[in-house]
Amino acid sequence: MPVNTGAQVKGLEQSVNNLQIEPAEVVDIILDEAHPEYNPDNGNTVGCVLARSIQTERNRSDYTLQWTMPTNGNIIQYPLVSEIVLLVIGASPDSQRQTGSVKKYWMSLPQNVWQDVNENSLPAASYSLPYRELTPSEFDRHKGDAEPSGPTLGNSFKPKEVSSLQPYEGDLIVQGRWGNSIRMGSTSDPQAGDPNLYSDAGAAGDPIITIQNGYGNTSDTGEGYHLEDYTTAGDASQVVLTNGQKIPLEIASTNKDSYHNSSAPDEQDSFEGNQIILNSDRIVFNSKKDSILGTAKISVGFSTEGTFNIDADDHTIIDSPKIYLGNASTDEAEPVAMGQTLVDWMQKLCDTLMAETHPTACGPSGTPINTADYADLKSAAPDILSENSFCTKSN
Repeated sequence: MPVNTGAQVKGLEQSVNNLQIEPAEVVDIILDEAHPEYNPDNGNTVGCVLARSIQTERNRSDYTLQWTMPTNGNIIQYPLVSEIVLLVIGASPDSQRQTGSVKKYWMSLPQNVWQDVNENSLPAASYSLPYRELTPSEFDRHKGDAEPSGPTLGNSFKPKEVSSLQPYEGDLIVQGRWGNSIRMGSTSDPQAGDPNLYSDAGAAGDPIITIQNGYGNTSDTGEGYHLEDYTTAGDASQVVLTNGQKIPLEIASTNKDSYHNSSAPDEQDSFEGNQIILNSDRIVFNSKKDSILGTAKISVGFSTEGTFNIDADDHTIIDSPKIYLGNASTDEAEPVAMGQTLVDWMQKLCDTLMAETHPTACGPSGTPINTADYADLKSAAPDILSENSFCTKSN
């Protein structure tokens, strides 16, 4: 039976012996409107694949093949040229009317031919390479300059050595081709030989989600699997959502001197419980239209080996029953003076000194001869006031 005549199977009389699933080698794929065969009048053709059936279309010309759409519009793994996909029979849009073709071939996920996360190409699976070399014009239907003289994976894709994420019992793992993955797993007792980096705490079955983007290689196992690596030299960017586990996170700064008069939070690599960890070379929180809000029951701590900077175009408010500047200030030996109150007191002192007289044998003395100096001090007193920093006696 010919496959994909218009990517559809004609009529209702198909025999049960006909193949319902066929492996096919990808010849081309539409990824954007720049593709020469992108057709905006035929629905959304992005993701459509041109594939040659290994079983029924061997050596057939590229120009007799039909475009096949993905089976699922929500979860799509876009195959590379020369990878193998499974063409499965499903309902066509005409099934509703039962006129014309009621069955249609659809493309499912690429086959894991080599058990390789990065690519699983199997070029020349659907044709004879010598035959292709004899009739090159029958095998040149491709986008851009992807394969002018032979098999290739596409226009820009470059193969890369990528390890698979180490699985544990019951895991659901989603892996990209380039060292990016999501694990939905649990605290577990892994089999011998592959240490689990987050199951030193928590009960069996406690859920955990880890997201990695960019694997380091320091934690790769001898069998070629990758373990989540929370060291400075480990995975590039990570998000972890825990439920009772301990995460061996290597933190950038261990300075917690501000807690010297109170209990510091548990270290990041010893905390057991529910937490969310963001770990990368740089983290940016950007609220485009509203606010960034952070709240905590016990404390909010920041630590850096560099500077701590706050910039605001309007104003900065710190509201607390007590504010300490420097660790030693918690003994409250040196309270901060209130500027205006101090200025008022100093000016009153200058007025008192300028009016000062003393009893003498000849009667009361006159005002001090340095009254002018006191007047200068009085007029200069407001200069000690800051124009942009203010405090209050108490809240």
